[in-house]
Amino acid sequence: MGRMNGWNLALAVLAAPVWCHVGAAAAQHVTDNSAGNRSLLRMADGESRSIYGVDYAAEGAVLAILVPSSELISVAVLEGRLSARNQSAGAGGVLVITIDSGETAALRFDAARLAATLPPAWATAASPALDSIAARQRRQLFWGRLEPVGANAAAPVVQNTEALRVTYLAEAAVVELRRAAAGNVDTLAQLTAERFAAALGNGDIATVAALIDPQPFLATGQGPAIWQAARTAFATRLTQDSGVRTALTGATVAPVTPGENALFRAGAPDRQPFHIALVARDRALFVISLEQGS
Repeated sequence: MGRMNGWNLALAVLAAPVWCHVGAAAAQHVTDNSAGNRSLLRMADGESRSIYGVDYAAEGAVLAILVPSSELISVAVLEGRLSARNQSAGAGGVLVITIDSGETAALRFDAARLAATLPPAWATAASPALDSIAARQRRQLFWGRLEPVGANAAAPVVQNTEALRVTYLAEAAVVELRRAAAGNVDTLAQLTAERFAAALGNGDIATVAALIDPQPFLATGQGPAIWQAARTAFATRLTQDSGVRTALTGATVAPVTPGENALFRAGAPDRQPFHIALVARDRALFVISLEQGS
């Protein structure tokens, strides 16, 4: 593609806790198996793991299902006990963390509904535990100790809207930035520009792709697999531009214009800087342009 000097892209109230649905709602996380946006997690007794910038600790051998959505990070526990941010959940419980505020709750999930949406590849590992939890929940429902509510942690907004939003808001880099910013727009803008510049300098294609404005790709009307592949291809070409990578390696990123539609100057004293422009999409900020500045 030659030298690229710039581009533009014009969850049930019990006699106590809550019972929510955690079903299929599309992003992957580093696990042993994944399907759509959900991931099957295995953790050894005493193991700690950071997922989307949240630290989880296992008590006993843990088997769980991770379900990120546009607003929430949910981890449904099938076996063992999992703790995060001073909350814990055992088998049948789900840790739900609000991405922007970090508010954390230990609730209960609908095991029968989750089992019905289980990917076939997970059946051997997850079905026995889910069947046992579902049987226990049926008894609790019979005795009036559990009452379902029509909340779905996998789709906190209208389902058709969620199915679209989750394709770009549940990307690991986007979730981590929103978690770190804790709802502060100026902080989110600074962190997003810094992360994008660093990813370009390091040749991190996945992060560059995740932070490029999705709107021009969504506007093509293609399915998620197609437009995400196109965005990744664009990010690949961008990271392969030696001039861009050289200019942004170790660059300092400073705001020129604050706010949701912020503009940042990224560069080093001995190199020509670049301007990074951001745009707001839902609760996240994305890069809409990268152009050589002065």
